[in-house]
Amino acid sequence: MEITTGEMDEVYKISEERLKQALDAESKIVQLKTVMHSLEEKISDIGSENQVLRQQTLLNCIISLLLSKECLRKERERVSNYLYSSSETKLLEKVQHELLVTYANRLLEKEHSGCRALLRDNKVEDLSRMYRLYCKIPRGLEPVANVFKQHVTAEGTALVQQAEDACRQVSP
Repeated sequence: MEITTGEMDEVYKISEERLKQALDAESKIVQLKTVMHSLEEKISDIGSENQVLRQQTLLNCIISLLLSKECLRKERERVSNYLYSSSETKLLEKVQHELLVTYANRLLEKEHSGCRALLRDNKVEDLSRMYRLYCKIPRGLEPVANVFKQHVTAEGTALVQQAEDACRQVSP
């Protein structure tokens, strides 16, 4: 069986088409890999930006607590230097109320920087500072206690759920 020139040309033509298809496919694969790499970098950047944003908002809460503490200290000093001692209690209560009570819910409830974030990130020193500031205010610890209760409930529920899931995986 002999192959004719026409058949040979047809084989070459088919081979060229398949080679071209293979090269096109390879080119598309390279393009897809480039796009995937670019997307992975963007996702990584977004994750980094999100982490930075959470850290910044947590820092803002901590700074707010520190500024409140410093403002209260300066106000006590000012009262003792310039006012009658009898007015000290009333003035300090008013300052504490403005600094801590008026904005308490906003400060405590912030998702990435409030009391929940301090509990989640185990910021014991900052939680201690928050306690020292709020314990001086009548009923000041109630909002802190509510957030703490919600945190403990959520963490406990998650642990119970993990234990139940582990038991389901072990038992047939």
